[in-house]
Amino acid sequence: SGNYSIGGLAAGTYRVEFTDWQGGNYLKESYADAVDLDSGTDIIVPAEQTVTGINASLAKASRMTGKVTGPDGTTPLADINVSAFRWTNADGGYWDWVSDGDTDLSGNYSIGGLAAGTYRVEFTDWQGNYVKKSYADAVDLDSGTDIIVPAEQTVTGINASLAKASRMSGKVTGPDGTTPLTDIEVSAYRWTNADGGYWDHVSLGYTDLSGNYSIGGLTAGTYRVQFHDWQGNYLDESYADAVDLDSGTDIVVPVGKTVTGINASLASAAPPEPAVIVKFQKTSAGQYEIHYTGKIGQTYIIQKRNSLSAWTDESPHTCQSGVNIVPVTSSASSMFWRLKTAP
Repeated sequence: SGNYSIGGLAAGTYRVEFTDWQGGNYLKESYADAVDLDSGTDIIVPAEQTVTGINASLAKASRMTGKVTGPDGTTPLADINVSAFRWTNADGGYWDWVSDGDTDLSGNYSIGGLAAGTYRVEFTDWQGNYVKKSYADAVDLDSGTDIIVPAEQTVTGINASLAKASRMSGKVTGPDGTTPLTDIEVSAYRWTNADGGYWDHVSLGYTDLSGNYSIGGLTAGTYRVQFHDWQGNYLDESYADAVDLDSGTDIVVPVGKTVTGINASLASAAPPEPAVIVKFQKTSAGQYEIHYTGKIGQTYIIQKRNSLSAWTDESPHTCQSGVNIVPVTSSASSMFWRLKTAP
């Protein structure tokens, strides 16, 4: 019957938005008769009461349709995302996403919910098997073609033929070079001369349970790759064994090919285990032993001082398994001892 009810509200001031998610046949609207929430009308909701009459009459929306095929211009491509954008002058100006749709088994799509205006369209294969493209045959939205959409009409024939994409693959392991690491983000970058030049993010993938990954959707060109663990257990690395993209290695990707062997062995990000003095004992006049535990293979420095002096270093010691025993000497009547991690 067109009626609705929104519950669970605390007393306060609200605004309301109406959206046709089912088919995009009607335009989004905010109460009352506003194009967005910023220009909408405040609704005062008292405690434990129902505010009625928050109604809307939605205008018919426009629509865009088309078909997406493979490189031969004939084979239909399913599950290709097709997104419509409009230019906004906010924040210096950019192409703002408005609505989207996905192609069916016949490669056809329909994008609804559009107001009259000028749009650009982008075609993306999230599986990475085909190269992203903007209408018509443009590499991006900035170089795309304007599409004029009249009010309450359907613009047809916004088609695209997508080229086969290139791909990169590899494996990510832990510090031992053997243990596979899962859920590591692997990102591909290309150099751009825009804004003074920088490495521009192009595509990404994640490692599976075997540590393997695959990044698709790539055009032919030169790339660099970065590995990142969002859990923070391993340090970032760029291919190959570089600390960042600027010092990384170029990877040349041919047209429609898969470049394999882009592997990485990530170092642990875990901080060194603190050394713990578990026992201190005198063995003879002026002779003592420090018993400590710590991270195996880590070098520690024993430091000493009396109550007023600065800390002074003794000889470094490499931690072994179990309790480590280090002999020390002091002729002072009182002395403080500690361990610090060697640089």
